[in-house]
Amino acid sequence: MTTENILSLIEYMPAFLRASHEAAGNRGVYPHNGAERVIVSGPVDPTDLSDWARIVREGDAEIFSHADRAEMYAECIPADALSEHDLADIDD
Repeated sequence: MTTENILSLIEYMPAFLRASHEAAGNRGVYPHNGAERVIVSGPVDPTDLSDWARIVREGDAEIFSHADRAEMYAECIPADALSEHDLADIDD
């Protein structure tokens, strides 16, 4: 499998929800916690993600479920654009 065929499903907590989750002492469970998921084209280095983001699934498109594929059509971003989508490990 070549890296251009790899997709990553990333789940992240939007910045405006983080303070309430910190106050509650937990992050809740997707989708009820308000987290969002995006599909990233290309492999993602977990060390590049913020503390509020995680890799849910990564691999060839065929390993993704039907529900994941529906999300792919909603948004697919390149791996080098993580900071533009509030996913990268950058200062808030």
